[in-house]
Amino acid sequence: MINTTLVNKRNAARKAMDDLQTIGELIEYSCLEYDNGAMFEFADDKVQRQGEGEAIAKISRIQFLIECKVAASYFAGLTDDDAVAIIAGNSYEWILAFAGITGCGKTAVAIDQNSNVEDIAYMLDLADCRTVLCASNAMDRVQRAANLLQDASGVQVHCLEELRGRVHLHSASSAACWNSSHDADKLAAIYFTSGTTGKQKGVPLTHRNIVVSAVGNAKTFRSEGSEKAIACLPFHHCYGLFNGVLSALACGASIYINSRLIRLAGEIRDRQVTTAIVVPAMLEMIMKISRADKD
Repeated sequence: MINTTLVNKRNAARKAMDDLQTIGELIEYSCLEYDNGAMFEFADDKVQRQGEGEAIAKISRIQFLIECKVAASYFAGLTDDDAVAIIAGNSYEWILAFAGITGCGKTAVAIDQNSNVEDIAYMLDLADCRTVLCASNAMDRVQRAANLLQDASGVQVHCLEELRGRVHLHSASSAACWNSSHDADKLAAIYFTSGTTGKQKGVPLTHRNIVVSAVGNAKTFRSEGSEKAIACLPFHHCYGLFNGVLSALACGASIYINSRLIRLAGEIRDRQVTTAIVVPAMLEMIMKISRADKD
């Protein structure tokens, strides 16, 4: 027997998603449309352990929305530059930075933290980007890349791991710079090709580009908010962030941020994940680990 109430709810959610045009609107929709449970979970040594298990931090939907709005004010005051680069591995701070940068009308420039010094300098120059958030373990490499630029003295390099602390220093009321109603065709992000057949090429993406991709993929999820996804593909690749994170947000899923690829199979099991967007090599790794566990 068809559950007509559930079908109607799904159709209404899909219609509402179709009306979203900016990243800010998608975030607001996700945070306000669904129950205020945990939106993000991730391993965090700063969180008190419960029993023998891993220390897990949990971020609620409303908490995420507040932090996004305050982060937007932080980035608006951080620099007059139009673009801010993120050079780091996957983390909650990466997602918060992306939301804050795009939420205040700036452009997020996504760069692989494993890029060499010359390539980082090339991509920063190509994107005309002089403000950088990077992981602490990439700080030295990014500084050396900055020194290769003509205007090296004008480059600001900040530690991404410190972002939430800096955001928390701002008052929760200082969210005036958050704007979810940008022109949908405003530049939101620059992603780079891998550079395997030549120099990396910057791909400019508007809010509309990103949201259409995320919403299209979100319709493959169950839309009643019952999914638990795991974010494991790199956020500096558009598929990892747009479809691995933003799509899950749009349909009300909660997201566990994978700590390390070697732990992926165990985290899928232990965190009771229902949805994972992966590549074939990851599936092979999961199968090998699963077989080893059975043996």
